[in-house]
Amino acid sequence: MNRIILIGNGFDLAHRMKTSYHDFLNNYWASQIQLIKQTPVYQQFENDEFNITHSPANFVSGETYKDLLETLTKHKQNIKFKNKFLKIITEQYHIEKWVDVENEYYSLLKNCYKQTSKSHNYTIDELNRDFEQIKVMLTNYLIKVEEEFDAKKENSFFRFKRNIGKKIYYPFKLKDFSEASFNQKVEAEYNSLKQDIDALNGNQITFEDLDKKTLNII
Repeated sequence: MNRIILIGNGFDLAHRMKTSYHDFLNNYWASQIQLIKQTPVYQQFENDEFNITHSPANFVSGETYKDLLETLTKHKQNIKFKNKFLKIITEQYHIEKWVDVENEYYSLLKNCYKQTSKSHNYTIDELNRDFEQIKVMLTNYLIKVEEEFDAKKENSFFRFKRNIGKKIYYPFKLKDFSEASFNQKVEAEYNSLKQDIDALNGNQITFEDLDKKTLNII
């Protein structure tokens, strides 16, 4: 076929959509820190991923994980992760893309299987549960980013977006197929008819005797 359409994350980034792994993680911590600031000082803060026994509340000066840790250290507090995979990927500064997250998961999975991961003390079930939670969080984040992006666009953008969709889903024409793929299609159709042809072998037949549907190769 001559029609090839490749759209990856670079397409989103080129249109200034914050869909990178760093955008996702930074947004997560910024949103959680806002919730922490709303918690009464020294009261417990807890969500599905972590908890803080005594909330630093408005003492957190920034919006990053590093800012939160610095504040907790000053107040002699710490953060306890329920999702250990979130802790690992947050603290691994070499992680820049989603493929790096998958590589980290694979590395931990091997350690769990070998039962040698003493530093994280992870079971396979725990790892898979935590990883699945991260994927759900990422999915929800990307949906939110797309909705916010679409809300800011004018009608001309949506016409452009519909035109892309039409190009992708427009019915194929004969010119869209290469000669090799065309020949493969003909051969496949012939093979599907061969059984009927063999059944009629030895009889005098004309093209008019055959069902017109069986001759509709393409």
